[in-house]
Amino acid sequence: MIDELMTEENLAAQLERARQENAELQQQRTDDAKKLRVLQEQALILDAVNKLPDWQNVKAAAQLLSSNLKLDEAGKLSAYGDAGEPLLGPFGRLSADEFIADFRQQNTWLVRDSGAASGSNQHDNGVPLATLFGPKSKGSIANKLAMENPAEYKRLKVLAKEQGLI
Repeated sequence: MIDELMTEENLAAQLERARQENAELQQQRTDDAKKLRVLQEQALILDAVNKLPDWQNVKAAAQLLSSNLKLDEAGKLSAYGDAGEPLLGPFGRLSADEFIADFRQQNTWLVRDSGAASGSNQHDNGVPLATLFGPKSKGSIANKLAMENPAEYKRLKVLAKEQGLI
């Protein structure tokens, strides 16, 4: 009879240890799943940010965006507000790409200047200012730049005036 009690106590203790180990393993599994989800989010955010060129620092931009970009129930990267609510655009939920583009327009300091330093005599494609402005300029090249990137054209026109080309 005593042997049976010790066996039952032994079995009860083993069962309790097994339950405790099971609970610990389940907690570890949950923690690992959360870590995996965070890593997936980070990778998707980096990929989405990299779709747009000329970031000063892609990792910094991704870090700043990470509080508003999360995986939704379907495992797709979506934009959320500061309170955790899904953000809406003109045609339904705001996509991550739309959110990043808006973020980029509002935070231009994160984007490399398309022109060189203010003292430069070339723009980002390496064309000299004299080719764009002045007596030996090529109107077709200047016009193309003005149509494709009006802000850059205006910036370079100011530089050309400062350098006496026009």
